[in-house]
Amino acid sequence: MKHLTKKYFDNIIVPYTNLGEQQRIASELDLLSKLILRRQEQLEELNLLVKSRFNEMFGDVILNEKEWKVSKWNEILTIRNGKNQKQVEDADGKFPIYGSGGIMGYAKDWIVKKNSVIIGRKGNINKPILVRENFWNVDTAFGLEPVLEKINSEYLFYFCQLYNFEKLNKAVTIPSLTKSDLLNISIPLPPLALQNEFADFVAQVDKSEFACEIAIKVWRNSLKFSII
Repeated sequence: MKHLTKKYFDNIIVPYTNLGEQQRIASELDLLSKLILRRQEQLEELNLLVKSRFNEMFGDVILNEKEWKVSKWNEILTIRNGKNQKQVEDADGKFPIYGSGGIMGYAKDWIVKKNSVIIGRKGNINKPILVRENFWNVDTAFGLEPVLEKINSEYLFYFCQLYNFEKLNKAVTIPSLTKSDLLNISIPLPPLALQNEFADFVAQVDKSEFACEIAIKVWRNSLKFSII
């Protein structure tokens, strides 16, 4: 039976510097950790800001409390079925391969146009993803292509975040959705100009989120190399 003895630990050489230098390094690491935490909090605040703005502009879209015109999904979007990715997988491919949980690889071809929303067909059915580039979706994910003359993709995405797709699940074990049920969903349609105004607001917030994410990445790298 493998085991470690006290002698093994007694022979370990640990490089160290003087106490003052150790305290300085510890202070720098603590500062970096606090900066990262603050940026993470700012990301959450920005996310809440967008959700608050959506509710302010459109009200509760599930209840349609502002009494917007209502359409069925089959009038405002096309659902693209996913396909097996084996024939198109390419490490150097320019198109991401998406499942319901996110990117799974890259492909040399695509199925769904950019600015579309992914909804899980099986498994992860209640976590929509907005994709801003052409992509390939696997057979466990639906691609929702909005008719942009009727609905903005940002509005569709935030509606999907609020909609409870679990109530359409008829499976006993693995949660599943059908195309026919999805196309029958009713969605309030505010004026397109108002939807576009919301999308412009999201674009501005996205810039702030991107700056936060870059700062977090830089500070995490600094933290990593400081420890090394």
